[in-house]
Amino acid sequence: MIHKNGNVGYLEDGSIVKNVTIEELPNNTPILDISEVMDTKNGINLMMCSPTIDVRLKDGEIYYSPSVSDHVLDDLLSFERRLQTIQNEMRKLGMAGPLDIISAEQYIRNWQSIGAKVGLIKDKEIQWSCLENA
Repeated sequence: MIHKNGNVGYLEDGSIVKNVTIEELPNNTPILDISEVMDTKNGINLMMCSPTIDVRLKDGEIYYSPSVSDHVLDDLLSFERRLQTIQNEMRKLGMAGPLDIISAEQYIRNWQSIGAKVGLIKDKEIQWSCLENA
């Protein structure tokens, strides 16, 4: 994932690396560039409400984290309370919340739906059109 402050690589073993170079990535690695949309209203909303990514999950798989019951919310710190409240509301709508975990494919589709650029590594270059409208 590319953003305005650098980039982050989510590796197959579940580890996360910062500032990975294109030369380090194998062919067919999906690339997501959110730099143009991350400061928009939709981008900020997606950053706050989007589930976490885990490249080990298959497309469509979701890990639903345990929810805190409403009577425990008052005991949480302000930020944790907000996240849990968003989580609970999204669950009521049948959606994965910010504390859940989704596949890389779904994470890319979520960002692509608000205008992020997507592509694939081919011969140490990014081909941006490869995943467009996937």
